[in-house]
Formats: sequence, structure tokens, C-alpha cells
Amino acid sequence: MSGQVGSDAFRQIFDGRDSGVVAVGAALDRRVLAAHPQSTIVAYPGYDAVSYGFGARKNSDAYLYLMPQKGRCNLGFYRGSALADPEGLLEGSGKDLRHAKVRDIATANGAAVGDLIHAAIDERREALGGN
Repeated sequence: MSGQVGSDAFRQIFDGRDSGVVAVGAALDRRVLAAHPQSTIVAYPGYDAVSYGFGARKNSDAYLYLMPQKGRCNLGFYRGSALADPEGLLEGSGKDLRHAKVRDIATANGAAVGDLIHAAIDERREALGGN
């Protein structure tokens, strides 16, 4: 399911949310799709998340997810523990998963978020053999 801002998968998860959270999510969606226009976008209603990757397999193909929360959008990285995070945006203590709590469009559009998105895409591209 390749997509664009407002893709069916994005709408499935973000419809009916607070307008500020939707705006932040849409800004992040645009950033991801600008970096990887051919992203496969999958909605995971059970997790309340939209996943982006090189294919539909969440645990191997995907590199990040967006998850609406009250007052923010979590920008999650499936292999976030492997990413450089000089600005200290990432939270989490699991083996792989990390997330950044993005509360505003300025942060969503900032260089640190862009660097994380590009690093996650590059990590997954390399792991999958250079897609």
C-alpha cells in the first residue's frame, strides 16, 4: 500500500483525533514521504499506529511508525536503539524500539527529526540489501 499524505492507512488511524495531533502527524507523514516516496504504509488499528517501510512486514521491512497520543504524536523507530540521537529526542529502554514525543509542527519539521527519519530509512535499506 504505497501512499501519500492523507493515505487510507493514515486516515484510518488519525481520523477523529484532536486537530493539533492530526496536524503534527500529517507534518511527520510528509517528512517520511519526502524522504522515501515509495514507502509502504500500513495501518495497525490494534496498535493504533501507522507504519512506514520497504514492505508490509512490520518486524523486518518497516523502519518507523506514527502513533497518535493525547497532545502529541509519537514518532517511533523499530530499530531506534541503533540510531544516533545527538539531540536526545528518543525515549525507551527496550532492545530495539525508541520513540520521540512530537508535540508541535516546528519539532516535526526540525532538522533533528529529519535526521532520525533519514537514518532509520538508511538503516533499513542497508539491512534489506540496498532497496
